[in-house]
Amino acid sequence: MGRISAKQIIVLFAVTSLMIPFHNCTQDVEFDGIASQSSLGNTPDEGIIDEVNNGETTQITERFNETVSKSEGQVDLIWIVDNSGSMGTEAAIVRNNLASFLNFIKDASDFKFKLISKRGNDDNNVSLPFPSSEQFSQIDQEIGSHDSIKQLRNIVNSGDLDDFFRPGALKYIVFVTDDNSDLSKGHLLDLFSEEFPEEILKVSGFIGLGGVISPCQKRTGLVYSALALKTGGYMFNICKEDWSENFDKLANHIVESANNKFKLSYTNIKSIDKVTVNGNDIDLSKVDLSGYNVFINTDIKSYAVDDKLSIEITYTINN
Repeated sequence: MGRISAKQIIVLFAVTSLMIPFHNCTQDVEFDGIASQSSLGNTPDEGIIDEVNNGETTQITERFNETVSKSEGQVDLIWIVDNSGSMGTEAAIVRNNLASFLNFIKDASDFKFKLISKRGNDDNNVSLPFPSSEQFSQIDQEIGSHDSIKQLRNIVNSGDLDDFFRPGALKYIVFVTDDNSDLSKGHLLDLFSEEFPEEILKVSGFIGLGGVISPCQKRTGLVYSALALKTGGYMFNICKEDWSENFDKLANHIVESANNKFKLSYTNIKSIDKVTVNGNDIDLSKVDLSGYNVFINTDIKSYAVDDKLSIEITYTINN
């Protein structure tokens, strides 16, 4: 072999220098995780910003940067309306307000809507206010006074919603009924945890809140109230004459719920340890974890600085 020239020495030195950083990046721990949309193509101050290996576990901190006008949150929204004989007034209120309600959400989030109700524009029936499309659709199904959860369970099990639900989208259900359910809240929660184990479910309802508050009710909607409390939804008085304020509150909550959901980079999560928004600690009782999806069940916009939000989520994974 001949002597190495000065030019060759320079080239070898450059190649060796490039290899050193990659060699130092070798990790002792192999994670059972997946890269999330949030950590792909991040700006320098987003994604995973800290990792601490503690032997059997590793603590991860991820940062998400957003603005208060964020509108890309996905939500798959279902309204299921009781069509029993006592629901004439309430069905009319839904018919008269549903279009404006859906228009607000359409402009503020990435959502799909499915109405489950006996189709019609009078009496106790409700029809979709827009032409049927991939975004807006209806299942023409008569819903009895106390079988909303039963009917929804049957529809899910039949596969009629397979093309409606999107992976990763928030699942949000609104019940409209003046009666209670014959099935317990567990029937719905178990169904969704089995069908969508990595998803977050929220339930709200226009329901009877007791004979004094809701004199028009048939029975107090105890099951729906329990579902709303469990999932962080709202309970609205079905007997209130003017629903406009409640429609606004519900619409804002749906948009907020969709936009407060964050996908973490690892699936084998042991615990959520800390959540901050612009440096403010969030009560962990307001934080839900489902699979690798985290939902902050509070109005994070109130912490915005110049319309900017920096959310940091610290969590522990099993190695």
